[in-house]
Amino acid sequence: MSLWRGSTVSSADFFETRVIWNDTTKYGTTLSGRLEQTIRNTLHSGTFDRLRRLRSRHAGRPRLASGEIVEAILEERAAPTYQAAINDQDFWHIDRNAVQPSACLIRTSDHSTFASIPLDPQSLRNLRAGLRSNNAVVPPLGRLLQRQDGILRNANFARRIQRSPRLQPLFVGHACVSWTDGDVRVWTDPFLRPKSLAYPATYQPLGPLDMPEAIHVVAITHSHPDHFDPGSLLLFPEDTQFLIPMVERETPLTLDLSHRLRQLGFDNVRQMRWGESYSVGRFEIVALPFHGEQPLGGHAIAERDDRMVGNIYLVKPAGGPSCLLLADSGSDPWGSAVGVARHVRRDHGRVDFLFGNHRRWRLFPPQYLISSVPHYLCYIPDAELQVPQQIMLDADGLWSIADIIGAKRVVPYAMGGARWYAELGLGPDPMMETSSSAFYAGLDELERTDDEDTVITSSARPLKLAAGQGATGLARKWWATGVSKPGARQFGKTKPTSAPRTFAAGGVVMTSVLPHLSEVTKLDPRAWLVADGDFCEIVCASDAQADFLWTMVGRLQPPGSWYTRSEVPISAGQFADHRNWLGIFEDLHRQSFLVLRDSDAPIARWRQIFTGYPFQSLPSELVAMIAQGLLKLPLSIRGRIGTGGRDETFAITHSDVSLPDQAESLLKTYSRVEIALALLLVRLVHNTYRSVSAIRTSVAVGDEYSFFVSMLSSET
Repeated sequence: MSLWRGSTVSSADFFETRVIWNDTTKYGTTLSGRLEQTIRNTLHSGTFDRLRRLRSRHAGRPRLASGEIVEAILEERAAPTYQAAINDQDFWHIDRNAVQPSACLIRTSDHSTFASIPLDPQSLRNLRAGLRSNNAVVPPLGRLLQRQDGILRNANFARRIQRSPRLQPLFVGHACVSWTDGDVRVWTDPFLRPKSLAYPATYQPLGPLDMPEAIHVVAITHSHPDHFDPGSLLLFPEDTQFLIPMVERETPLTLDLSHRLRQLGFDNVRQMRWGESYSVGRFEIVALPFHGEQPLGGHAIAERDDRMVGNIYLVKPAGGPSCLLLADSGSDPWGSAVGVARHVRRDHGRVDFLFGNHRRWRLFPPQYLISSVPHYLCYIPDAELQVPQQIMLDADGLWSIADIIGAKRVVPYAMGGARWYAELGLGPDPMMETSSSAFYAGLDELERTDDEDTVITSSARPLKLAAGQGATGLARKWWATGVSKPGARQFGKTKPTSAPRTFAAGGVVMTSVLPHLSEVTKLDPRAWLVADGDFCEIVCASDAQADFLWTMVGRLQPPGSWYTRSEVPISAGQFADHRNWLGIFEDLHRQSFLVLRDSDAPIARWRQIFTGYPFQSLPSELVAMIAQGLLKLPLSIRGRIGTGGRDETFAITHSDVSLPDQAESLLKTYSRVEIALALLLVRLVHNTYRSVSAIRTSVAVGDEYSFFVSMLSSET
């Protein structure tokens, strides 16, 4: 089924993919889930049943005293079955070849329909090709596609190709963050979810099929299933470059990720030792020690040398903000994330963004039995069974690391971040006003509160992102884009006493919020909106209307790292200081936006808008030079540009509009009015294109408007 921008619905869009493993080891592994069954049903069955019954009760359920449950654990440890297991080296050392991928379970997001596909090297290649397309390469997959095809056609589903700002972090969800330099797409810990018609059309889970880049690099921090998800990895191209921790042998705590990735058909696998770096495109990725999320916290002494081996990563884009990604870090008997942060500051300097968790993961070890890691209990010495273990960071720990590395922004992650993760029990639902659990702290806990006597506070600021949301670092990055010339004042969170009639919110713009902002403009018939990947501007008819709309916008999306207010449109550029030209720019921009917002046939309506303005008389080569040479926009023009405007209806009292310095040389060949008209036309269409991309509205164009065709389909 053809979609917007020529993309198609792929099998992976609406189907969940899960790899089934044939596990012939003696006690099982975490890949197959047999190890968890062994711990719960054989080694600690009595305690597990007791804890499970308590967990199923309501919030006012009774609690067990730690001493009472520890006595039960010690009795089970003394049993012959338990002793036989822990004294058997097959329990601690996994034969990696005894676990093979045997099948792939493909099912709809509601689990109503599924297919099981046996896996061998050839069928694995066919499956990957089938998942990344809508071709029935694998027959069971074809039957699922046929079932979904009619549903998707009726829903008019269209893929939204992502155009995230280059070199800036994009929060995909949970522990997955992504960057692009225009050619290379970098990912961390992709744990991807299928799209669903139950979610808003403009806010769906993201994956590699939604990205335009051909080169993918995936950095995996550790082998827990929400960070290493084989089903998600099958959505990536076969030549994807993987960066993984260096694992010497597989244990109940750690998978040999190199071996497992090759079993899935990936050969470009690089094991990274701590301190090693890897460069690709404009990115340098540094592997650093992963401390935390071990069975024991930092205060304890381990009896075994086995540990969950992992890396955290420092991503350093050339010309972009640096990011430190902590995954599920904390402290363990061998070190702490705080100690690693000190080395990062010493060796790499200040870091712009800190991504980290701040969970309340502090529990008595017997409770591991009813968590996702019951095998952790086997690594707890008897003396530590009654001692709570904090193995991940809390909010204070995350702030300490931010201060050590000099971070500007602290971003909580590895805690879900969207409805589709909350449905799995991963983290709070960011759409809920109050959402927390025993282990997942509410997002509001990151708001740092200091003692009332404190006179100095941290320079770092929290930045709360939902899945699909991007962060842009500093406001100056937006000022320097060349798309707009802001004659605006900059404010913090305090609203100015007067409300100029235009305002722009920057730093963070949610894709799910932009369509709602577009709807907000309907409250003012003279209002219009310009949207981009990292800011949006709303222009209103009056100060009072701007103040009202700003309040509405604040309810939809609180301001990001900065916002501005101005008397004239920030996006007006060089036309802001010339009243007559500004009036033309505003009028055309407002009408173009209204067409984008309300019309089913925008190009036909644009024909009427431009009638009356002499764009048709503009030399095509002038427009091309303005677009390519001045604004750096790739553009090809075929045939006429305009719509047959009438010169006599176009009057400019002051034609001496200030031109950019680069355009002064054009005065030898073209008049100032022609150059200004070309600048206005290119800027107008460019801004409209950016709004189309950001608001994600499909636009169908005709051959007669080849200028608009080329602009709307070009990379900018």
